Amino acid sequence: MSLTFSLIVLFLLYLKGLFAQNDAVVFHPGSVCAPAGSTVSLVSTCSLYTGWTFKSWKLRINNTETLADPSKDSRYRYSTYTGLFDRWCYLKIHGLKETDAGTYYMSFIDRNRNIQSFSSEFTVRVTDLQVSVDSDRVTEGQNVTLTCKTSCPLKQTFIWFKNGLRLDLRYSGDQLHVSAVSREDSGRYSCALKRFETFPSAETLLDVTHAVYESAAIITLLYLLIPVVLLLVCLALWMIRTKQQNLKRLEAKEQSKQNENVYENQSTPPVTSDLEEKVKSFHQEEEVQYSLVHFSKFKITECSAACEKEADVQYAQIAVQHQKNSNKY
Repeated sequence: MSLTFSLIVLFLLYLKGLFAQNDAVVFHPGSVCAPAGSTVSLVSTCSLYTGWTFKSWKLRINNTETLADPSKDSRYRYSTYTGLFDRWCYLKIHGLKETDAGTYYMSFIDRNRNIQSFSSEFTVRVTDLQVSVDSDRVTEGQNVTLTCKTSCPLKQTFIWFKNGLRLDLRYSGDQLHVSAVSREDSGRYSCALKRFETFPSAETLLDVTHAVYESAAIITLLYLLIPVVLLLVCLALWMIRTKQQNLKRLEAKEQSKQNENVYENQSTPPVTSDLEEKVKSFHQEEEVQYSLVHFSKFKITECSAACEKEADVQYAQIAVQHQKNSNKY
């Protein structure tokens, strides 16, 4: 009777130990990935060797060791549980922060009162979740993929939510594929790591646009753009025409100026050519008159004194005439 009662008590204590961590996710030595703000419990056996006593949990970050001391940080809590065949040590961390990421391990005091570190370690990573959509604009009939982004290095199991309600269990990967979306697929989507359903990501809106509305929007945009395009075309044509008219005015003005220069050149004879002609005419006349004088002198040698007097008078007249012509030019 007493043996049966003792077994029942031990079994109840075992169950109490199992459910004592019901507000935290329990992890055994290895890799741990949890969202920020969640609570985790790191558990490992305390029964290493006979005479060894558990001392504390330690945290190692970038080769720097610190003590996970509950007396200094209330988010840490130590606990132990003695089961049927073993004794377990727990480190509970409330409200995970990025600064909690690192490697955790236990230290013990052996029979010689020396501190020994336990080789089993926990690598804790703190992650944020975010849902992204592969297309900025989604229309009916389009295939859409939603991705739950996380910094967890290992493959995780995800839970998807739509408008706060959990979707079918078949959606367990980090991607949610929706084929031929419709208006009913519109909503706010979020994701969470398995066992951390109460810490989902921020919601991302998936807005599925009706194809008719999309076409109407395009037509409206075209109606608005056509007048603008026509106005720009008219402005360009007006600028081209104005430029051509200005060029024609400049050409006409230049042609008129050239015509005036030609007319002036034709109406004013060259002074040099006219002067040359007058000088040439004068020399010809002088030669003729001089020949006459020569001829008269030839006759004078055979004439009388009266003839010589007449020749001298003619020669004097020619000399006077020659002087006048020289003064004239």
